[in-house]
Amino acid sequence: ATDQGDKDKLKVLAKGSQEYENWKFNESPNIIDVMEQFPSLHLSSTLLLCKLPALKKRYYSISSCLGMFPNEVHITVAVVKYTTNSGKICHGVCSTWLDSLKEGAQVPYFIREAASFHMPSDQSVPIIMIGPGTGIAPFRSFWQQRVLDMKEANLHTQGNSAATLGPMVLYFGCRESCTDDIYKTELQGYADVGVISELHTAYSRESNKPKQYVQDLMAQNYHDIIKMMLEEDGHIYVCGDVSMAAGVTHTIQKMLTEHVHLSQNEAINYIKDMQKSGRYHEDIFGITLRTAEVTQSSRKASIRRFQMIKKLNLRK
Repeated sequence: ATDQGDKDKLKVLAKGSQEYENWKFNESPNIIDVMEQFPSLHLSSTLLLCKLPALKKRYYSISSCLGMFPNEVHITVAVVKYTTNSGKICHGVCSTWLDSLKEGAQVPYFIREAASFHMPSDQSVPIIMIGPGTGIAPFRSFWQQRVLDMKEANLHTQGNSAATLGPMVLYFGCRESCTDDIYKTELQGYADVGVISELHTAYSRESNKPKQYVQDLMAQNYHDIIKMMLEEDGHIYVCGDVSMAAGVTHTIQKMLTEHVHLSQNEAINYIKDMQKSGRYHEDIFGITLRTAEVTQSSRKASIRRFQMIKKLNLRK
């Protein structure tokens, strides 16, 4: 930077101090924002191109069943758009691009197999699906496959598919029933005909109602979940962001300690054993929506890390 003011400010930010954390929190800057904020900063195109990372791949769970849609691949995408504290509107790169496409446009893609995230080979065991927001995506393929399985089972059991197919339970969560309860009509239709045995929906921002998350509904139904886990060899599937997945794991651990009277270590080991035996499945992705709560939580975590590093440096 050639301007002394720009140079001094950049030196402060480069120390990784609290000033940097505040600046990052308020501005959420990208490389263009930095160059606009510090106009005297001159970078050669060669240096810039060498330092800029390649655009990362975006992974989306397939939300359709090949047997029901043999020539199609469906995905469920939340269009990312958020406003920083400084008032800047930011858009997700891939989701915004997908949202802008017209019918018939070509989309480059590849298929990555999730080897451990599939329905159990034993169709008689219970399936518990936990997927708030777009985490519901892979479960749509599950219930579509169950429709086909029920038709097949009915052919061999004189219409009594329940005799061979275990229960399919879904815990879904969103903000409001009128805005982002995706697949609501489709789900209710399948629940009415028994494809979905139980449908539990948590709303975190429903008008005139207390906040609810999927973990809250799971805690209320602990008896059924424990029975399916411990007595019926049920499978648990969790899809969504990392913080939600950690919350679900904690909720299940709490069920095991409070209602099965396992110790904390025994509860943790039980879930680990379920993972090893292929009965606890996770499809976890990073946080994609920058809500005020998520941003504030991220900032608090950064401040804690900075304070811890500061203390360690003082001890030295």
